[in-house]
Amino acid sequence: MMRWLWIAVMAVCVACANSADAPQEEMMGGIADSGVAPARRGPVGLEMQSTKVAAEAPSLGAVPMQAPTAPPVDERKIIRHGSVSLEVSSVEETLTGIKRLVDAAGGYVTNESVSQDEYSTKSGSILCRVPSDRLDQTLDALRELGEVEYVSINADDITDQYFDLEVHMENQKELEVRLVELLKRPTNELDDLLAAERELARVRTEIDSMEGRKRLWDNQIAYSTISVSLHEPAPAVPGGGVFRALWSSFGRAGENFVLTVAELIAVTGTIVPIGLAILVAWWGGRKVWRRRKKSTDSPTS
Repeated sequence: MMRWLWIAVMAVCVACANSADAPQEEMMGGIADSGVAPARRGPVGLEMQSTKVAAEAPSLGAVPMQAPTAPPVDERKIIRHGSVSLEVSSVEETLTGIKRLVDAAGGYVTNESVSQDEYSTKSGSILCRVPSDRLDQTLDALRELGEVEYVSINADDITDQYFDLEVHMENQKELEVRLVELLKRPTNELDDLLAAERELARVRTEIDSMEGRKRLWDNQIAYSTISVSLHEPAPAVPGGGVFRALWSSFGRAGENFVLTVAELIAVTGTIVPIGLAILVAWWGGRKVWRRRKKSTDSPTS
């Protein structure tokens, strides 16, 4: 009887063990069918980090890694000047056309002058400032306004001086900050305060001077200068017609005659005294020679 009871208890235990393993085998089978390897168990913190990395991995993989780029090359600081000389039919009309060209290029005029000679022939000059990137285009347009006598372009590279100025200015600004902090110390004595204030005033004056120079350079770099000289063609017959030309010719002939006479008088005033001196010397020498000759011939006779 006891033997059969013991066998029944063992059978119940085996059945309970089989029922407990069945869900686990089914879950493992489902994971195997999905093609995902089962994760290892570990500490909770490691599991959370793994989950976070896994969640961020797709976004990191979607963005391509960019190679570090080299810093851009510093822009050259160049001041450009242009000069043009033109022979035009009308100076005033050409000046008006130049102003229109400069306005269209985004520039401005700084100086303008017009003059007229005795024959009513006009000449003029104009000084313009245009954006540096439009200097060549403006010069090409100016060539179309008249007969070109010469065109020149000059360029001054101030890159080294420009960046040296910037570095020096930054150093002075840092020194200014340190001097201001020095003035705020509660332990300063009167002599220290006065010395610091004098040095601070000197530094600020130098900074203002450098900033003004930098603004001037920036303006000269951004806007190029164009100097334009204009003149009308000289008339074949000066103003006033043929009679005025003849009268002017007679007038110049009279002036030349007077100048010639004046030169002769000047030359005569130099030659006559020298000639007289030579003549006196010759006459005196001849007289002495004759006396000696007479004295020599007298005893012989």
